[in-house]
Amino acid sequence: MEPLMVAAGAIAKLAFDEFVKAGAGEAAKKSLGGAIELVQDLRGKIRAKLAGNDRAVAALAEVEQQGSEAALQKLGKYLDVEMEEDPVFASEIQ
Repeated sequence: MEPLMVAAGAIAKLAFDEFVKAGAGEAAKKSLGGAIELVQDLRGKIRAKLAGNDRAVAALAEVEQQGSEAALQKLGKYLDVEMEEDPVFASEIQ
């Protein structure tokens, strides 16, 4: 049985969705338990992985500043490339 494969867009949405919600005027909802720490850890791993790619870093900043769904989709594309090129990273964030 193959491990569950989670798409890069879904991972980006999970990690950065509160920026999209805030950009849409909604207050980001607080999660219970350790979910907040898990999401923050996921963001940190994504930021660290994308750090060497100026375009990906710009897409990340766009998500955090604009909070738009389009910006989130752009970030997902960069994340998808990184996951394809680094299966260990992909496994770690999935």
